[in-house]
Amino acid sequence: MSKVFSGRELVKALHRTGFIIDHQRGSHIFLHNPEKKYFINCA
Repeated sequence: MSKVFSGRELVKALHRTGFIIDHQRGSHIFLHNPEKKYFINCA
């Protein structure tokens, strides 16, 4: 069975792995990891 994560839990988990919040537009949060050059959009 899969687990459902809230947006807050997802952002917190991504932050622990090195992602930082770039900006937010409405309910969409844009994060990036400067070390690995990854960019993620969470709605």
